[in-house]
Amino acid sequence: MEKLAPNNRYYKTLLPVIITFLVCIILISTLKNYLLLIGPMILITLVIGYLIIQKNYNKHANAFFDTDYLYLIYKTDTIKISKKNVESIDRSNSDTTILGIPYHLYIITYQTIDHTSSSYSFLINSMDSNLETFKKLFERSQSKTGI
Repeated sequence: MEKLAPNNRYYKTLLPVIITFLVCIILISTLKNYLLLIGPMILITLVIGYLIIQKNYNKHANAFFDTDYLYLIYKTDTIKISKKNVESIDRSNSDTTILGIPYHLYIITYQTIDHTSSSYSFLINSMDSNLETFKKLFERSQSKTGI
């Protein structure tokens, strides 16, 4: 199995971590004259931030692939998608920079078992990417099926 988006869960969880940290810094700077309020407000912010981060982390999957399947690995579940069920691989217009490294948002649209369309989005950087290999395998499977 090769990596397609092995750190997607971490990348999509990083934003709530940063926001929680910034809110704590803002609370400390604005409430510096009210020392009794700083502790409870920081604790409430950290608890809310932790709950949002935990929910966000569990909601996203990491992606791996081999010659026949795309695997979406969640914390408690794995979805196995045949490449013939992958409908498209599109790059979104929204890019982001994390710690100075540019990341691109890609969306894979696929057919589920019950023949409905679903999608998976992931952030990937251009330095550590197997996306081109996956696209080549995808193109070969599409040309075999005549799509």
